[in-house]
Amino acid sequence: MLSKLMIAAAMGTALMGTANAGWERLADAAVPAVQPASKEAPSVMFFCSNGSFSAVMSTQDGDFDVVLSDTSRRVRNVSGSLIINGDEAYSGFFGYKPAVKSVSPKESKPSKKLFNAVVRGDSVVLDLGSKGKFELALPGADQVFSEFAKECRAMKNA
Repeated sequence: MLSKLMIAAAMGTALMGTANAGWERLADAAVPAVQPASKEAPSVMFFCSNGSFSAVMSTQDGDFDVVLSDTSRRVRNVSGSLIINGDEAYSGFFGYKPAVKSVSPKESKPSKKLFNAVVRGDSVVLDLGSKGKFELALPGADQVFSEFAKECRAMKNA
């Protein structure tokens, strides 16, 4: 019985490993920004500028250093949806950068939904139709994430 529990615990750790790694600040970003510390799965980067809060999602490995350093200007409009805990929370258009496989919402509502999903610990799937469905690895809110949120709120109130 004990060995079954140990195997189950090990499997749970392996499955949840990317989501439990926490958040890290992007040191070279021109504005306050955070990304998951683990870059092994599709995920989201949050940033704020002039009191505006935004998110960028990666449909590959979540390495946002690559996304930020990309200089290509090619962006396609794609329709998609955010599915949070199995329910469609947003449906609309996103800007898709094929060179780095990143997606940016065209309005602020999806970014806010993603932020709240992190705070609540929700599961999130990005559905881009023919481009695929991507389960986003979102760590729970930690101290780094909380400090980022406070900094964004302070910029908005400044």
